[in-house]
Amino acid sequence: MPTFPMPIERLLPQRPPMLLLDRLLSCTPTEGAADALVAPGNLFRLPDESIHAAALFELMAQAYAAVHGYQNHLAG
Repeated sequence: MPTFPMPIERLLPQRPPMLLLDRLLSCTPTEGAADALVAPGNLFRLPDESIHAAALFELMAQAYAAVHGYQNHLAG
C-alpha cells in the first residue's frame, strides 16, 4: 500500500497549469485530505494574492478525484 503523502500525479490526469493539488495526505473509504499551494504565477492567483473563486470548485473536484483515484489504485 502506498504511503502518504502520496504524489498527486499518480492519481490525477491534470498537469500544470490546471493541476492545483500537490499531494493526497490521507484517504479512507468515506473521506480524504489533500494539500494545495496556489503559487504566484498560477492562472487562478489574483493580483491581490487571493485565488479566484473558480479555483475552489476545481480544488474540490481534484480532491474528490484524487480520493477516488486512490481507492481505484488500491482496488487494482
